[in-house]
Amino acid sequence: MLDFAEIQIGREDRTLVTHCGDFQLFLVADGAGGIGGGAEAADDLLILAARYFNNQPEKLSPDLLCDFLMFADNHIYKSPQSGETTAVIVAVQGDSVFSASVGDSEAWVIESNDLCELTEGQVRKPLLGSASSVPKSLGLMKTTGKLILGSDGLFKYAKMADIASIVRTYTPKECIPRLLDLVQFPSGRYPDDVAIIVCDIN
Repeated sequence: MLDFAEIQIGREDRTLVTHCGDFQLFLVADGAGGIGGGAEAADDLLILAARYFNNQPEKLSPDLLCDFLMFADNHIYKSPQSGETTAVIVAVQGDSVFSASVGDSEAWVIESNDLCELTEGQVRKPLLGSASSVPKSLGLMKTTGKLILGSDGLFKYAKMADIASIVRTYTPKECIPRLLDLVQFPSGRYPDDVAIIVCDIN
């Protein structure tokens, strides 16, 4: 089991960390506000992921993650109570990291002198639950360092350099309050819901 820490603040952002066979799965969902059913869509996505990957072969691939997101897109679309949601999903298996995403939630691998944005090139709209989303994937082999996933409540309001510095310096558990400090108002409120997962891949 990899060392990780997670937090979700607000009504519509969600995190999931689960261990399936010989890989560990990390997921962040940001339910779309303004159209209704965002929280329900994010909840549906987490339930579907836990079920889907517990029944999959141990050998993962980026295509498998994309297949899941397309499956989830259609399933959520057919659910009368669910709206739409972003999704970023990362699987760590041995020294390999695979990812797939839809929307504007992000995932990075941060090493001592490098940063790889796993969600670079993702298609931000349509979201999951539209039955027309376009998942994008990336496979990254032999990775060391730390992994961070988050909703736009973190990445939209904090600087990349500040996030990377915190993740490089502290343990996952120590990172969480420091990352929240980057986006929290003096009043204690946040500009948006926030979901964060930090994992030490080593």
